[in-house]
Amino acid sequence: MTAAQVLWSGPRLICVAGDFTRYDVHAVREHQCSIDPVRYRLFDTTAP
Repeated sequence: MTAAQVLWSGPRLICVAGDFTRYDVHAVREHQCSIDPVRYRLFDTTAP
């Protein structure tokens, strides 16, 4: 993807972390921009 193909009129920030504090979540809600907190989990791949 090139910069010419990006829709710059509607930017979005995706924050990826193992967890977020309640203060993080509150800050995202208070900010009037497109910010998406995404939690990740590691799964055990050695389980039978």
